[in-house]
Amino acid sequence: MPPALRLEHIAKSFRGPDGLPVRVLRDLTLELPPGALAVLTGPSGSGKSTLLNIAGLMDRPDAGRVFLDGQDATDLPDAARSRLRGQKIGFVFQRFHLLPRRTVLQNVLFRFRYASPPPGLKPKSAALAALDRVGMRPLAARPAGVLSAGEMQRVAIARAIVLPPALLLADEPTGNLDPATAVTIMDLFRSLNADGLSMLVVTHSAAWLQLPGVLSFPLGHLDLG
Repeated sequence: MPPALRLEHIAKSFRGPDGLPVRVLRDLTLELPPGALAVLTGPSGSGKSTLLNIAGLMDRPDAGRVFLDGQDATDLPDAARSRLRGQKIGFVFQRFHLLPRRTVLQNVLFRFRYASPPPGLKPKSAALAALDRVGMRPLAARPAGVLSAGEMQRVAIARAIVLPPALLLADEPTGNLDPATAVTIMDLFRSLNADGLSMLVVTHSAAWLQLPGVLSFPLGHLDLG
């Protein structure tokens, strides 16, 4: 099986306030084996979010190549990148990004606005199954805005996995949660990973590094040159 994600010699710069380029990533190489749970750490400003945007096909590198599930996505046109992102990647964010006035079920179904279901998959049945997987099916008819933070994150995870992704990308998924709820969410990530889901988690929390079998990628220790 190909790696879930491979980044080869990635470079990325942004223009600073003085108009000069600020190099964020330089000659970065990273490979995520299929079925792995990897945790990317590093101080603020080290390029974690930039790397995640490149891995998630939301931004292009200045140099280097991006392979997703064995496919070279580097030079794809924007429309093709969007289709591949919708088909292959699930996203989980720190701030959940749910629609508060829509129901839990409607929030999960919203995923199908960005990607068509494969043949034979029925969106409502798939959404209910995803909610069942994260323990939120009993609240399917409840407005998302009345949920607790932990419940919102479970719904966000269900939305990310309703179309089974080749790669789950998570940006500080426990950053807005209290410690006990964070442990519950980490346990859910571990369970999904045990089912074979490949994951890359960006976090400041050292607790993620204590999970059994986790691959640790401290950003400062990658192939930055």
